[in-house]
Amino acid sequence: MSSEQVSEALVSIGYLPESSELIANLCTLDNVLPQGSPASPVLSNLVMQGIDRELLCLADKHSLKVSRYADDIVFSGAGPFNDELPQALDSLFEQSSFSLNRDKTFFADADKGQRLKVHGLLVKEHKVVLTKGYRNKIRAFKYMLEQGKVCEDDLPRLQGHLTCFHVGTKVY
Repeated sequence: MSSEQVSEALVSIGYLPESSELIANLCTLDNVLPQGSPASPVLSNLVMQGIDRELLCLADKHSLKVSRYADDIVFSGAGPFNDELPQALDSLFEQSSFSLNRDKTFFADADKGQRLKVHGLLVKEHKVVLTKGYRNKIRAFKYMLEQGKVCEDDLPRLQGHLTCFHVGTKVY
C-alpha cells in the first residue's frame, strides 16, 4: 500500500490533509507500507475499509461468509459457489487500485472433498484442523520450551502458537 493510499484513508476518517500526509510519510518506507511494522495492520485495514464493505455485500448476495487476513480473502458457505462470484470479484478489484493474484485464486468445495488450506489451518469435512506441518512445528516449540532453549523475547510468540494449537486441536 502506498503512502498516498494511507494518507487518503486517514483524511477519510477526519484527519487534516497535512497531518495524514505526515503520518503516512512516517509509517511508510520508500512510499510503501512495510510488512511487520506495528502500524501496518491498522493502516492497511483502514485503507481496505471500502473493499471490505464491498466484499461483505458480495458475500451476502451469494449467501456466503467472508474473512480477510492481510491480503488473503476467504469466502465460505454451505453450498457450492455460484459462477457469478469470480466475475464479481474481478469487477470489484478492477474498480479498485488493487489486483487479484490469479495464481493464488481458487475455489474449493468442501462438499466435494476438496481441501482448503488457509494460514496453516485445513478445512476438512466441515471441520478446521491444523496441518501436519504446523503440528510438527508446535511439537518443536514445546521441546525447545521444555529444554529452556527459548529466549525471553520469543516467549509471547511461542505462547501464541501453543494457544492456537490447543484451540485447533480441541474437539467441538
